[in-house]
Amino acid sequence: MTGTGTGAGFGHALGLSRALTGLPVAPLVERYGELAAAQQGLGIGHLGELLVPPGGRLRVLDGIFAVEGPGRRRHVGAAVLRGPVAARAGSGAAALVERLAGIQERDPAALRRILLYQLVQLLHDHPRGDRPETAAALGIDPAEAAALVRAAAGRARLDAAGRAAAESLEDAWSQGRIRAAALCAAALPPAGGDRLLADRLTGIATRVRDVDALLDEARDCEDRGDLEEAAARYGRAARLAWDCPRAVRGLVRTHTPTYGRLTATLRPAGAGVELRHLPSDDETAGPAGPPDAETAAVGTTGPAGTAGPADRESAGPAGRSGAAGIPVGGGATAAGNADTETAAVGTTGSPAGEPAGTSGPTGGNPAGTAGAGGAGWRIVRLVRGEPLTVPLTEIPGDPVTGPVTDPEAPLGRQVRYVALPRDTPPPDPGPAARAAGTGAVGSAGRGTRVRGHAPATPGGAAGSPAAAAGPVSGHGSTATGPGSPVRGDDGAAGDAGVLVSAVLLVAPEVEGLVLADGRARIEASWLRPAGAVGVEVTVTGPDGRTVPHGSVIPGFTAAGSATAGHPASGSASSGAAGSPGPAAADGAVTYGPGRGTADVGVGDAEQRAGGIDASVGGGDGGEGVRFGGVAVGAHAVRVRARYAGPRGDVLSLGVEGEVTVHAWPEPVVALGARARDGGGLRLRWTGGAGADVRIVQWPGEAPAEGAELAADGLPPALPWVDAAGAADPPPGTLATVSAVAVLGARALAGPSTAVEAPRPVAGLTAHRTSAGRARIAFEWPDDAGRVVVATTTPEAGGEAVEHPVVRAVFLREGLELPVGPGAVRITAYAAPRSSLATVAAPGDAGQFLLPADVAIAYRVLPGQRRMLRRGPAVLRVTLLAPGGDPGAGLPDFVLVAGAGGGAARPRRPADGAELCRVTGSELAAAGTVEREIVPHPPAAGPYAVRGFLLGGRAASVRLDEPSLTSLVVR
Repeated sequence: MTGTGTGAGFGHALGLSRALTGLPVAPLVERYGELAAAQQGLGIGHLGELLVPPGGRLRVLDGIFAVEGPGRRRHVGAAVLRGPVAARAGSGAAALVERLAGIQERDPAALRRILLYQLVQLLHDHPRGDRPETAAALGIDPAEAAALVRAAAGRARLDAAGRAAAESLEDAWSQGRIRAAALCAAALPPAGGDRLLADRLTGIATRVRDVDALLDEARDCEDRGDLEEAAARYGRAARLAWDCPRAVRGLVRTHTPTYGRLTATLRPAGAGVELRHLPSDDETAGPAGPPDAETAAVGTTGPAGTAGPADRESAGPAGRSGAAGIPVGGGATAAGNADTETAAVGTTGSPAGEPAGTSGPTGGNPAGTAGAGGAGWRIVRLVRGEPLTVPLTEIPGDPVTGPVTDPEAPLGRQVRYVALPRDTPPPDPGPAARAAGTGAVGSAGRGTRVRGHAPATPGGAAGSPAAAAGPVSGHGSTATGPGSPVRGDDGAAGDAGVLVSAVLLVAPEVEGLVLADGRARIEASWLRPAGAVGVEVTVTGPDGRTVPHGSVIPGFTAAGSATAGHPASGSASSGAAGSPGPAAADGAVTYGPGRGTADVGVGDAEQRAGGIDASVGGGDGGEGVRFGGVAVGAHAVRVRARYAGPRGDVLSLGVEGEVTVHAWPEPVVALGARARDGGGLRLRWTGGAGADVRIVQWPGEAPAEGAELAADGLPPALPWVDAAGAADPPPGTLATVSAVAVLGARALAGPSTAVEAPRPVAGLTAHRTSAGRARIAFEWPDDAGRVVVATTTPEAGGEAVEHPVVRAVFLREGLELPVGPGAVRITAYAAPRSSLATVAAPGDAGQFLLPADVAIAYRVLPGQRRMLRRGPAVLRVTLLAPGGDPGAGLPDFVLVAGAGGGAARPRRPADGAELCRVTGSELAAAGTVEREIVPHPPAAGPYAVRGFLLGGRAASVRLDEPSLTSLVVR
């Protein structure tokens, strides 16, 4: 440092040749906001803390030096930043140090400007910032602390808006956002000794004057009807200041497409807008649209989603404003249009209050790159109905080299896109120079080629705009290449290569529309795009009348029938996933006048309006609606997504599909079963009028009653059930049978019932053992744990009495049951496996008919005394039939004497001689028969006799014998 001016007169003659002559008011470094954010992330007060080792001091007034000890100081250049500084920087600071090295390489004075700017702000914010001790506490070498404090005190203080403008000014300028740069300049104090800032403010003012002059000329041409010349002026103004709404919208309003056009289409699933370039020779390009008022800046969207009236800028007569001027730093003024347009272009960290260094509403790009729109093009989005106070948005990408996506297109708004070449033309000399034939644009008329003057670099002495990529033409000039396509010698070079899209309503359609019909029902499901506030559905019936409906509940999937569900034409069928919703109650629909709009709100299970039953169900993966009570015939369903617009809801064009509601059979409402006499079951049902009712057995779980099915997907009808309902299930059957009503290709599931046919028992026999009891025998089934033996007495009304039998008890003790004296039908079958099933009556194989208890009783009565001796003994045979009818085929009774006339009693009829016989017919006729027993042999002594039954029903008729001691004939 030199002279006595150090500290007291800072800025007059300070330090070496590279020393500053004044403290910087703005850093004037591109992407400063990113540096500040990275710095805050590291928790350091200023970037100088990274440049010196621990315990070192920093000098910044005549260069950046790290003071490490007495007489030891090191200049901090790019090599030091990439060497010692990078070596001691941690992993979190390495990226920031590398960026600082790059800044130092591109401009050796830039890093010092940043440091001075930050140090001054810290001193201004500190309550004791006017003392050298405060600067020393910030790490400044004590030899410079006093000078820095005095210089900072003399620099104007910046409020929050001023700091935001200072830190974003360079980004706005380098990105061509001249209107934003002008607003930043207006928020700054005078540049003072900051000559670089003064040059930048001069360049901004010059560019603003050029743009305003071109806008005035363009509106004059437009008022005269010379749209081609107006387009040239608007185009030149837009390329000078792409963030000028009046310039861009005026260009859209007046340009004639010569380099093709820009197509804007909605991406699926609400993923933004896709932009593509179609050359002029492309057959699919079509017209770009008339240059009418629709292309102007300010339109609106009405509640129905249609374009409203288009407004033009209201800035005085002929669309121009006065010349009040725009303040450009330090009291300088850029004569131009001081209308609402100047407030339209907000910027990153602008006075409006956006944080410094962040991406602002204009969507600008980091400086130092080819720009957000690619090397050749800058794409600007226009929004209909948006006031001029809203900044324009730049969309990154190059539409010529490939498709460009705008993922943040405002939903529910009409948008238009303009692609401007990035080769910025030189400043226009203004109307006076053009009239005099001097400067870049001479007095040559149309068709005369005149060269423009060479552009200057940003930040030069004149502060002129950035140089164009290649020669840029004035009137009648020609520029080649995709960035500046040939326009021809028509005097409209300012419009060369501009691409303009048609107006597009950003209202993505629903996806995955699936339509299905059911019994008097239509189901529709879809996927709602992100950002849609609702969905509106309309149904057009066979008579051509349309019924509207409102938004629906999310989470519904169209189930429909197995035959009718199909994706709508032109839509994806994969969008509606999830399980079918619950069945809805059927309503009635009449496509007639007087029906209103049914709006099904979120959380409602069902909404009826105007005779329409529109219900919705739960699920996942989409949303939908069900219309019940719909007439048979073809119906058109249209689904439109609803978005919040500036003046009410906006509807998309809609996705439409057709579905035919077919005739369905009447359902079966009840099904029952009962055991049938003689075996089997009898099935009875109600409902199903006019339909083919089939009894089926489902291989798995039976569908719910009323489920809609495809007839060709039904299991075959059970072969053991006839059309009348008589069922003979095979033995061992345990099944749940269902009734299904079938009409053509459609069927309705009906109720179900469980039936069982137990296995019969083989070898069933029974015989009476005593009065009223019988012993029962059969072969035990192998797979049965229990057997049921049922006894039925016809005289008792046919009621069966069941007797469960356990296998172990049966094998150990046998089975003897009380059966009564009458005839009994005995049935034995394996016990049912289900207590809920209707058990079929077993067939004859498991039945045995036990006749009534018929007995023949006999007695041997001693003969009557005759004088001194007895007469012959008398045999009395009596028929006992408690039921009153012994039946036919009674056996004969024979009385047999023991062999040899001894006392040995016969055991079988063949063990002796037959003494007498009573036939069964005699006994049946008389009931009681008495016969004298002739002694055999005559005059022999006493001998034993015994009666036997022979022939006929001898096995089923019980012989009632007397005491054996009484069976002696004397």
